[in-house]
Amino acid sequence: MSTVGSVVISQKRLQIADSHPAEEVRQLIFTCTGDVTDGSIPDTTISASDMNFIRGWCLRKVEAYQTTVGVAPDADEASIFILDSDGMDLLGSEDGGTTPYAGKYMIHATLKRMCFLNAYFPRAGLHANYYDPIVKLLTLRVIDQATASADYTVVWTFTK
Repeated sequence: MSTVGSVVISQKRLQIADSHPAEEVRQLIFTCTGDVTDGSIPDTTISASDMNFIRGWCLRKVEAYQTTVGVAPDADEASIFILDSDGMDLLGSEDGGTTPYAGKYMIHATLKRMCFLNAYFPRAGLHANYYDPIVKLLTLRVIDQATASADYTVVWTFTK
């Protein structure tokens, strides 16, 4: 049996029935199980199939919560990054994916949390939310989650 943390990515299409014409929302769902000794998961890059599913769509929100069945993640609140293929954090990290910004404390032991994409503008020293079409491979990185075998889910929601 492997002791390394794992991530399974699934795709989901949702139709918003009340919109005319009907609007589609797409999700990538990361079901995570932490390592049995240190609770970590590997950085997880989406597949070519996942990229084809979301290419040109805008990442609108990111949600994280304890998976219904399983071990609760850290009470100390772990953080997430969404890195593009150039290493830029789409959640506004000012130092290339080391210190979280919008993804800080996203994973909680009991609460569901949500954030939006965020850009850091060094010249102005400011952050702003933004929505840009996805054109590069993305990677989920989780830090500071140390509960052995913790089970949690991270959902990326996309719209046109």
